[in-house]
Amino acid sequence: MWFTTDVLTRAVAIVVLLSAAAALSYWLARRRVGAMVANPIIVSRWADYFGRSSAGAFQVRGAGIAVLGADAIAFVMFGWGTSVYVERTAIRRAWVQRSFMRAWNGRHVLCIEWEPAPGKLDTVGLAVRRPEVWVAALSPQV
Repeated sequence: MWFTTDVLTRAVAIVVLLSAAAALSYWLARRRVGAMVANPIIVSRWADYFGRSSAGAFQVRGAGIAVLGADAIAFVMFGWGTSVYVERTAIRRAWVQRSFMRAWNGRHVLCIEWEPAPGKLDTVGLAVRRPEVWVAALSPQV
């Protein structure tokens, strides 16, 4: 037989280790985003990061946590440490579209354009649950 108790023990150990690493990554992302945004209005515990227009084509995309607060919106990616922090006063517009920077996953993407410095615009794409609710929450500010 190709598998033995030793092989099964190693497989279980690997699964437990990977599960612990994923749980730790999620916990750290929650702590970081919680420190960035006070008074959360909307929280997306599983958001997909499609990138920032200022970072170019070659950037890490992935899942993380997105939070909209009274003063800011923040995203922290699981594991990689990629984060986005935008003050609500800097946001110029928010909208929903099917893709962002040639990437899509079948979900609508929340696009947020803001002004990080005078005269300079940047855009981020996040796939969140019910992006139209995020746009509506951002609309009074925009």
